[in-house]
Amino acid sequence: MDELTPKFGVVVVLFVFSNHVKSEHLYFRGAIMKTNRRDNWMVDKELQEGFSRRLLVYGCGTWLAIFALPICMKLIVTDLPFSELATQLVSDMWFPMIMSLLVFPIAYWDIHRYSHRVAGPIGRVNSAMRKFTDREKVAPIKLRENDFCQELADNFNQLMQEYSSDVAHEEYETSNV
Repeated sequence: MDELTPKFGVVVVLFVFSNHVKSEHLYFRGAIMKTNRRDNWMVDKELQEGFSRRLLVYGCGTWLAIFALPICMKLIVTDLPFSELATQLVSDMWFPMIMSLLVFPIAYWDIHRYSHRVAGPIGRVNSAMRKFTDREKVAPIKLRENDFCQELADNFNQLMQEYSSDVAHEEYETSNV
């Protein structure tokens, strides 16, 4: 039992601090651990809220098509009273209705995380361009392996490299005059 306590302590410490520390080092019993957990739920609020609205509209539209349309069709076709029809439809469709309501939050979470692969790189390039226009030093953009917009970041890095070499060449020529 004593051997489990430090491991459990590490897990608790990492869990608690990883939610509050962004790319910081944690020190535990002389060991350095890095947290790579992202704190931002929304990287690019406008883009990701657009994804969320679309998912909500498509999800509701799909739910209506799957469940409301058959209900309307049965109301038109059958002569059953509404209470009996509703009871019959609930007994026929309760499982798909519940499953669809359970799957929707999972789909939302997955699409939201997937949108980070687009919003994050665009945000990094946008931030680097803002720094460049403010005449600040811009470090090369490094994206994660599975992020989209790799070509955009590579082109931006190449542009910055060519600009710096042109500026250095121009400064060299003006200093030798």
